[in-house]
Amino acid sequence: MPKWEDELAAMERWNRLAHQELIEEYGYTEDDDGELTPPPMDIDTYEQTTVDFPSSASNTYAFDSQNCANRNPSFANRDIPYSNPLGHIACVTSPFGPRNLFGRTFHYGMDFNAVRGTPVYVPANGVVEWVCRGSKSCGNGLQIKHANGYSTRYCHFDSLAVKTGDKVSAGCLIGKSGNTGQSTGPHLHYAVLKNGKAINPIDYIEPGHKSCYVKK
Repeated sequence: MPKWEDELAAMERWNRLAHQELIEEYGYTEDDDGELTPPPMDIDTYEQTTVDFPSSASNTYAFDSQNCANRNPSFANRDIPYSNPLGHIACVTSPFGPRNLFGRTFHYGMDFNAVRGTPVYVPANGVVEWVCRGSKSCGNGLQIKHANGYSTRYCHFDSLAVKTGDKVSAGCLIGKSGNTGQSTGPHLHYAVLKNGKAINPIDYIEPGHKSCYVKK
């Protein structure tokens, strides 16, 4: 058997094992076509506040540089998030997906290395959906609603610069990173949701981000 066939067979065996582990250990469900769906997010620890969002025929939030006192002009005017909220290419300390941290869990976002006090900016126009302070898991954090069913979530802030219901434009300062909540060291937890379902943020940030280990 050619070497490439051995490698392919080994890869297929590993994929089957990984597939089964996601179901048995991480609560995934499998449909008739073999597609996997992650378990629903546990957001009971978030202190949520309902907000009435402005209706818009175009389903967009107007860009207004006056919406925030501190704005990073490097962020383009966007309704859909597509930028690292730190404003630069950053080290990814924990990617989206299953991980063995605080037990076997599914990580619904992406962690970026960020020292305490690093400015965090909203990557697209939107409205602050809710904020939480002192949450057991998220610490100080918030969620922002964008156009077309997108939302972004941020955790472990040292300080927050916005409140529930605030309109924010792309590049607005929303807080500074920290080490609050369930955290092993200063960093930014960033999540992207589409119609309430967490999706991989790697598809919504600039190319060039790399995974790396940072001793915390």
